Amino acid sequence: MYKIKISDTNSRIKIKKNIIFASLITTSLLAGTLLLIPKNLNQIYNFDNINFNNQSEVIDYALSQGSRSQVEETSYYYKYKNKVYSMQERDEVIDKMINDALIKEESTFKNVNEFIISNSGELSSNVKKISNDKLEKVYKGRNGFSYLDLDEAVKTFQDYDEVILVENLNKNSEIPLEFYNENEAVQYLENLKKESLEKGEKSECYLVSGACQDEGAIKQWLKSNSTYKFRYKDYEWSNFAPAEASRINLTSEDKVYKDNIFEFEANKDAYWIDINNTGRGSFSGSQFIETNIGKETFYDKIQRGWTLKEESKVNLFLSSLLLFSEMSNGLDSLTRENEPESENWTLEKDVFLNNKELKNEFIKKVKELARIDLNSSQDGLSYEDFEIQMQTKAKNMDLRTKTLVFFRKLSNLSLMKNNLGSDDKNGNIQKFDDLCKITLKEVITTDDEKLNGVYDELFAIGNPKIFTGDVIDVFLNPASFQYKKDDTRLAFANVIKKINQIGDAIMDPLGELNDLVGDYFTKDGKSNGKEITVEDQKTIIKQQNLVIENKFKADEKIKLDDGKFYSRDEVINQNNLRYQEVTISNERKIINKDTRSSVSKLSGLTSKLNTVQQIWEMGNLLSPYTYKTMALDFGDGQELLYTYLSFGILGWELNPQDQAKYLTTSFLYDGIGNENDKGFRVRGSYFDDEEDAINYLKTLMIRDPHEYAEIQQFHTNIMDTNESAEIENSNQFTIEEQLDIFIDKIFKKYYANMKENYYTDGFGNKFNNQVDALISMRENITSRNFVKKYQWKDNNYIKRNYDTFEEMMEVQNNYIKNTYIEEKVVISSDLFSETNYEKLNEQSGGLHKFYSLIDGSQQRYFKTYDDAFHFVLRKNNFELNIEQIINYQITYRGEIFTSEEEFMNWVIKNTKIISGKAMVH
Repeated sequence: MYKIKISDTNSRIKIKKNIIFASLITTSLLAGTLLLIPKNLNQIYNFDNINFNNQSEVIDYALSQGSRSQVEETSYYYKYKNKVYSMQERDEVIDKMINDALIKEESTFKNVNEFIISNSGELSSNVKKISNDKLEKVYKGRNGFSYLDLDEAVKTFQDYDEVILVENLNKNSEIPLEFYNENEAVQYLENLKKESLEKGEKSECYLVSGACQDEGAIKQWLKSNSTYKFRYKDYEWSNFAPAEASRINLTSEDKVYKDNIFEFEANKDAYWIDINNTGRGSFSGSQFIETNIGKETFYDKIQRGWTLKEESKVNLFLSSLLLFSEMSNGLDSLTRENEPESENWTLEKDVFLNNKELKNEFIKKVKELARIDLNSSQDGLSYEDFEIQMQTKAKNMDLRTKTLVFFRKLSNLSLMKNNLGSDDKNGNIQKFDDLCKITLKEVITTDDEKLNGVYDELFAIGNPKIFTGDVIDVFLNPASFQYKKDDTRLAFANVIKKINQIGDAIMDPLGELNDLVGDYFTKDGKSNGKEITVEDQKTIIKQQNLVIENKFKADEKIKLDDGKFYSRDEVINQNNLRYQEVTISNERKIINKDTRSSVSKLSGLTSKLNTVQQIWEMGNLLSPYTYKTMALDFGDGQELLYTYLSFGILGWELNPQDQAKYLTTSFLYDGIGNENDKGFRVRGSYFDDEEDAINYLKTLMIRDPHEYAEIQQFHTNIMDTNESAEIENSNQFTIEEQLDIFIDKIFKKYYANMKENYYTDGFGNKFNNQVDALISMRENITSRNFVKKYQWKDNNYIKRNYDTFEEMMEVQNNYIKNTYIEEKVVISSDLFSETNYEKLNEQSGGLHKFYSLIDGSQQRYFKTYDDAFHFVLRKNNFELNIEQIINYQITYRGEIFTSEEEFMNWVIKNTKIISGKAMVH
């Protein structure tokens, strides 16, 4: 058999196709051979009882009487190590490749992003040379340096004064009189106190432990001996004594947990998927993707990573957020002014409307609240570098989306820093999150009054349940919410309710088209051949106009296909003119009968309305047919969805889609972290492990108990009696003012009735006459017998006095540990080159994974399993081979010949050569 083999390899979809044509030139070759037979004029060739002059005439006759037909045989197979595998053995051959490559998971404390050497996610071999590292906990001193010893860090915060207490001669004052050096105290006594005694003036004082003290001194003593007590469940603690976080019983069912701990996917590399859809289906979901896989792996996933999405996953929650995202990103984009192609995104122009002062103030606040310097790349995000990146990457991304991407990176970066110490009683991290929400709201919101309620819920400040990253997900990655914890989803309950109300109000007119679809299509979605009537065309336009009226305001300008803006009424008038052009598809999409029509300018608007319609139907189940949704899943809810109407018979799809051809990808920026697994965010910090997140929150509860404790009290012990008062989180009174109220009540209860009038020497001693008081004052001044106290202030600016240095230091050190100390876990080797606490990279609590494999005699390393997996496939040229053999068979007098060669051999064999003259054909 003669064969011509044509090989065509399509590298994009990894299919190799061989087409073999059999017996295409057999006829001419055989015929040429027969013509070389010596001719005898006395010979006659008899075939099928017919005589011929020569064999060529026999062949021509036989071929003319036979009928040809084409038979195609197609085989699909994979090849690995010179062995052929069927399509059904695909997983088996992949397993063989993976097993042969010995892919193995390994780990390191280092950020593996530092070792990337290629777009395929390959790492340098140096990633294996850091196995001796270990994790160390360091503490931040007041000077900004890192300390391995907690007590050494505590020393840097120690701050106290040695004060001298003297009687206050102002009878209307409740403040103790304090001096910070003896000379000032002596001058006060020798001048004012001496003069008072010489005039014969007595002092009002209260006898406490044998000493005569003024009201201010007693109240200061009461303050110094009072503490703050806090209780959570059955554990009670004070920040003036050692507090044990391990004794706080905090579980995932507690309100404190639900309000502060949320699952979160760590910061990764960012990509943008641009959509140029000219197909029948609709795209929705995630275009902004954060992942650890390499660039080549990402592209490979776009081409062949699509899977059928379970119908149950396309639920009301998901469809609602997809609907809002599509309305905001799609329909509302038609009301925004054209962006010049040459115009680049800048922080000043596109976020702060060219107000340099506002931009600088924002940068200042970010540095103050989140400790991120946007003027420098040192902290991971320079706004100027980001502007340059946006000029060269994702050119098709609109300016508003670039703003969202900027805030996404800023929000992620803030989480990758350990913010213990910055999320203090002033709430710096919550203030930072609120700053981002307020700034974003100015950029994102539209004039659509119907959406105001949704925007107010999304951008509500002071709400740690919905942080900036969640808000951005609504616009960039709405599909992710179906995978988030119930606590996060419950936080969006009001948002979902309002979106559904808006969706129903806008899209309800399309429900009238259900019966119309049934008039022109069968239950299988096939056309029944009926031509759409003019009346039905007008109905289609009427219902679409109602949707346009519901979505856009009368004074709103809408951009049509010619690039010009029209009022809503002008758009409706344009729509009315094209009623003869439109029809309805089996997907209930409104489409043009003739795609070449140049009359209508509404194709773009109609396409976006069709997409919103399909998303709305996924949640409301109004479609008379079943949609098929394909998902490109990048993990953790990052899904790009492609929805189209699917028809099939006996499980075979009749209209398969190649949605990847509508997509192009752009790499945006490298990730800051390297965490491969889902972790947890807690008040502005990120942790790999839930237990670490809980322990961190316990630390916050001790450091800032006023926000978390179930019971908060002032507490003191007077005359063996415990006295306490509730501390309220009140804007009316500060904690210092509340403590003053508590102390005043204690004073009135225990000491107010002890007031006496005596001559005093200013040192707490009382006398019956002024002469003895003056003598005592001079003696105490001469001997420097002052009443001295060791004093420090807590973070509520309340002074606390102690008799001994040791007592003061013990209490102050406990308070410093519970209140001021910041800590984080770092890699030990980093401490050799850096001691600045802020510059040390925080480790989120776990090892960073990477993967090794054997490539011949060489060991290779990759960032993710997907990177290693796809390297093995590429290395082995793993592709689907399609071999197509085309045979031409001949039927002659009911007998079938499998090839021309077989037929001609049969003709020759059945041709008789006879002598003499005879009548020939």
